[in-house]
Amino acid sequence: MKWLSRLGFHRPAVSAEVRCLQRRRQTRNNRRHARLGQAAPLAQECLEPRIALAITIYTNVSWSQPGGGGLPAVAQPGFVTIVSDNADDVYLQQVATFPQDLIVADNSSFLGYQTVQNIDSYRTLYVTNGTQVSAGTVVSDNYPMSGLLQTSYALGVVPQAWLNNFNFFPGLGPLSYALQISYAGSTWQFNDDPVPTMITGPILPIYPTGVRVDAGVANATLVVTWSAPPAISNLTGVPTVDAVRVNWGIFTGVQLNNLLPSSMANPVFTLPMPNGPRVSITPGTLSGVVNVAGQNIAFRSAGPQRNELLFGATSPNYDFQAGSYRTARRMTGTIDYATGQISLSFVELNWA
Repeated sequence: MKWLSRLGFHRPAVSAEVRCLQRRRQTRNNRRHARLGQAAPLAQECLEPRIALAITIYTNVSWSQPGGGGLPAVAQPGFVTIVSDNADDVYLQQVATFPQDLIVADNSSFLGYQTVQNIDSYRTLYVTNGTQVSAGTVVSDNYPMSGLLQTSYALGVVPQAWLNNFNFFPGLGPLSYALQISYAGSTWQFNDDPVPTMITGPILPIYPTGVRVDAGVANATLVVTWSAPPAISNLTGVPTVDAVRVNWGIFTGVQLNNLLPSSMANPVFTLPMPNGPRVSITPGTLSGVVNVAGQNIAFRSAGPQRNELLFGATSPNYDFQAGSYRTARRMTGTIDYATGQISLSFVELNWA
């Protein structure tokens, strides 16, 4: 899972402003002394140092919520969230443009202002304080494990009757194995014997001990059991099924390659929070990209007092095709603002 990177800002020191004020007082005193006939030294003009603008504006366009039970969709209005990172004052001014814009600054002179175009197209304006948090790649909680000692791999969706006739096949010649797994530089193969044969690499304390196929609702999942939970890092990578060779139903000799561990149908992702006491996420400020089946899909939060995620900026559902049989699936998601947990759900669809 991948999320948009953001930056955090820090309040700079204000000693330069103090020195500037002191020089101004001295200048006024010198001028007073000059009017009294006393000698007044020349005072250098002091320019006010400006703190960099630390206000971030999040504009969230309107979207349509699908109606249930055949009812028409319900329009959800757009909203704007303005966040001051340094707890500075926020100044707003609506300008006489057509359509009218809103300018935002941290000073009453509106130096270095930002613009919200066509402010009348938004119903809600929310102004608050907050700290931006960056996140690179966030994987689902407990990834790559799907159980205490198990990793799971999606084999695709096939008719239930085929799964009842499922079996591995070892093949012939150089592909005389039914399953090959790689992890941390070592490779193991399985045939009809449930005990794996080590092919290459160092002997590791973590190794596969067994495999099976679970048949869900017309869904085949390869489950690999390990001697201990495999860790993931830049050095070890993740446990990968290099190849699995199966027969099911009328299809024989099906081979799938380079399968990565699945996060399963209901993964949960816990986002990082600022250092110190955990605080809630500000509504309207969450956005990112989720990588599903090799596709990068943009998402954002739906708005104040709503916990849905919107995909492609305006839809609470994202329909896509994935797997070896290009199965139709739908993704939905929610955000828990208090805990920073994103929950996704994947269901199968029946497309005509």
